[in-house]
Order: sequence, then C-alpha cells, then structure tokens
Amino acid sequence: MISRIILTIGLCILTFLLIYILSIVVLKHILHTTNEDAKNHVDSLLKKVIDFFKPATPPVVYPSLIGSNGIFIRDEIIYRDFERLNSIYEDWYYEYSFFYDSNIVVYSFRVYNYRNETFKKSLVQHKVKQIAEGALIRNFHENALYNVHADNFIAVELYADVLNIYIAYTDAGFSEIAQLRKSFH
Repeated sequence: MISRIILTIGLCILTFLLIYILSIVVLKHILHTTNEDAKNHVDSLLKKVIDFFKPATPPVVYPSLIGSNGIFIRDEIIYRDFERLNSIYEDWYYEYSFFYDSNIVVYSFRVYNYRNETFKKSLVQHKVKQIAEGALIRNFHENALYNVHADNFIAVELYADVLNIYIAYTDAGFSEIAQLRKSFH
C-alpha cells in the first residue's frame, strides 16, 4: 500500500517535470528565445497559476465602528464617546457616518463656536484626534480587544464648520490614514 503511494507521488513529480521541460522547449522554439528566457516565461506562468489557486486570506478587521451595535450606528453612543468635544466647541452635533472606502469609516460632525479665542487648526486637529483615540479605545475595550493601540487608526479633517474623523478598520486602512493626514496639513 505504501509503495503504491510512493510510486504515485513519484509519477506525479516525474509528469510535472516532463511538462515543465516540454513547456520550456516549446516556448523556446515558438518565441525564438534562449533557454533562460523561455524558463523565465514558464516560471512566471507557473507562479500565476499557483497564485490563482492559493486561498485568499481575509483582511484583519478591527472593531472600529464606534457606536455600532452590529446593525447600525447609534447616535447616543456617538454623543457619549465624543462628549469631550464640549471642551473645544460650544455647539457641536453628530451629522452622519459613511464608508470612505473599503478600509475607512468617516464620522462627520458639525462644529460651531470654538471655545478658545485663539484658533489654531493644527492644535484643534490634535485635540480632536486625542478625543477620537479615546473613543476608539473605549470601543475596543467594549469589544474585548485590549492589545491594540489607536495611534495609526485616526485622521482628522477640519474645514469651515465640518469636522470629519476618519478611522481605519482594516490593516490596509493604516496607509490610507497616513496619506490623509499628510493631505490635511
């Protein structure tokens, strides 16, 4: 029984090698190239076939949807988690959330009447980022995730009376957040 298995495996390997070598020879004559070029063509084709049948790994998804109960985002949780915006603005309200792309969710707020007389956009963005990181960490803890730092998750955009907080919820979103941060400054 074991000898049949070994024989079958050996025949499979021999068949593969025969097809591989035959492919190189055929490509060499069809394309009028060297053995090395034909081998490179066959290798690249073989790599594409292997990659096609390789199982796709799903992206890591973080519980970054603040205020979500699994179905929709609840306003009262947003107001609870972003309550510290009161220290920056006299009036603010949560407007809506939307998916920026497949890796980022955006929370949009309307903000009015800055509490401090001296307005410096970069300082406000930094304070809002800290508030958003606190809300995100709280959300992580509510979802039993205690070993993730919020550093790379958040970008803040402030223009006129609109405050947008961008939060990554996949690993691919981190690089997009970094690009957004650069574009907002």
